[in-house]
Amino acid sequence: MAATAGAVALGLMVLGCGQNDEPVSAAAGETMPPCEGVATSDYGLGDAIRASLSALTSLSPRFSTGTGTAVPAAGTNTLLVEVHLCGPGAQLDTTKDAATAVAREVAISRTLGDRVQRMTVLNPSTGQRIAAEPFEASAFASDAAASTLRSRWHPTAR
Repeated sequence: MAATAGAVALGLMVLGCGQNDEPVSAAAGETMPPCEGVATSDYGLGDAIRASLSALTSLSPRFSTGTGTAVPAAGTNTLLVEVHLCGPGAQLDTTKDAATAVAREVAISRTLGDRVQRMTVLNPSTGQRIAAEPFEASAFASDAAASTLRSRWHPTAR
């Protein structure tokens, strides 16, 4: 029963419910970092983020997800995606790897994939803000190592 409760709590934090308590991962027994906000279900973004959970929690430091949005770009049939990934103390390369974990799932999503024009990732814990623009779904859907895909992410201003 305790493992089930931990898994449910982890699922809630991964969706970024913004709770103040820090749920414990049933798999690793470690506390997940808090991350405010909720990922939208629009265009399947919430599903893509949930699918990246295993990869996000395998990084050091571990990452939780918060706010996630997918909105149409003005005058186009493309989408602008923004995701908050909280990894306190993460170096820029680790934040890029976390961004890639989510980008891989976005890239293979039938409802996101090639429609994404830009994907921006903010790590509120460190103030890091990076973007992949243009977002090349085929690159993120490939078997390329996360370290190889780091070059697709560039620091960006708000």
